[in-house]
Amino acid sequence: MELAGAYSPTDRLSLYLMMPLVHRLITEVNLAEASVWAPGDLDFRVRGVVWRDRKFAPRHLVSVIGGLEFPTSSIEYGPEGRPLPLEFQVGTSSWDPIAGASYTMFMNPWSVYLASMAIFPTTGTADTRASISFRQTALGQYQPWDFLAFQLGVEFRFDGPGYIAGVRDPNTGGNITYGTLGIVGVPHEKVMLHATGAIPMVQRLDGTHEEGFAFTAGLIYDI
Repeated sequence: MELAGAYSPTDRLSLYLMMPLVHRLITEVNLAEASVWAPGDLDFRVRGVVWRDRKFAPRHLVSVIGGLEFPTSSIEYGPEGRPLPLEFQVGTSSWDPIAGASYTMFMNPWSVYLASMAIFPTTGTADTRASISFRQTALGQYQPWDFLAFQLGVEFRFDGPGYIAGVRDPNTGGNITYGTLGIVGVPHEKVMLHATGAIPMVQRLDGTHEEGFAFTAGLIYDI
């Protein structure tokens, strides 16, 4: 779960702040289970529009994105007082720079969104450094009515290897491609609801890890 806020001091600049609440359920090889509820790493981002075809109701927008994940997550410790492995943590507790760019096209009732993002983790909990991650999104939207829109897209993620105390984790790294299908509803002029399902279509992940179906849903209120 994530609480997020956005503020736009000008029509070219937007600031975003996101705080996750994470529930992590781990089943070990001996079938022992561990359950954690805790705040995750705070995410701050800035988006600036560097080009638009016109000031009023632009049809094409090009933006750059920069940000930083802060080490705000709590650290879970084992009985001996040592930090547990990263799988048991709700965040990396590291300073992680973020950089990217996006392009948006509006041609009512159609719109297209393209984005590339990179995250560069530093060393965090238990001398662990998560993998560098590159993410690409291509999303198309069709809005037949003012109150309802449908989305279809593809998300690609490439991860480098992660390291524990300077040693590569063999079960990290690789790439995965998701197909996404979403719906957006506007029941009120200040309220937007959205839901998206993501199905992994191509998985080339290193080691023994794999990912399954993902579902996200949310509510946005414009103040």
